Amino acid sequence: MSHRSPSVTPAVSVLIPAWNAVRHLPAALDGLLSQTFHDWEAVVVDDGSQDETPALLAAYAARDARIRPLHVEHGGIVHALNHGLLHVRGRHVARMDADDTCHPERLALQCHALDNAPHLGLVASRVTFGGDAAQCGGFVRYVDWTNSLLCHEDIALGRFRESPLVHPSVMFRRELIDRFGPYANGPFPEDYGLWLR
Repeated sequence: MSHRSPSVTPAVSVLIPAWNAVRHLPAALDGLLSQTFHDWEAVVVDDGSQDETPALLAAYAARDARIRPLHVEHGGIVHALNHGLLHVRGRHVARMDADDTCHPERLALQCHALDNAPHLGLVASRVTFGGDAAQCGGFVRYVDWTNSLLCHEDIALGRFRESPLVHPSVMFRRELIDRFGPYANGPFPEDYGLWLR
């Protein structure tokens, strides 16, 4: 049963690109359904999946109208993200990937931070890596580094080294996309390019 009408404008839109994500997507969506903050929608862009992702999304949307599946031809993450940005309704956009889970208070804490600090355009959180550390040693070191950046000054300096924000942990004001443009395709990480703009 739906927690709220899909015609009501939510405070937060959670933007999730999904491609052949049936294995991990249930944990991501169940994590959203367990949030202590309820004024959200999940805009899940199915990027031309060839597995059961569309059927899974339809089942979750039938359970809760806050989950809004969109379907596009496979075009990659930037295409999926930008398509989703055209359809988000919240004043803030939270990012997640289809294989992520989030802390039950994530949306509440991040929305509160943005709503109570007008000078902030974006907030992020520390993250936990849940994969194979032996196979992904470089990413483990990256996560450890980003988790050590705990103030604005360190984050601002860190941007000259690498993206100091883990993309699926951010929440930003929707209006920033109108000011700085959407994600860009290129020989660079799409999130890093947006943060630098």
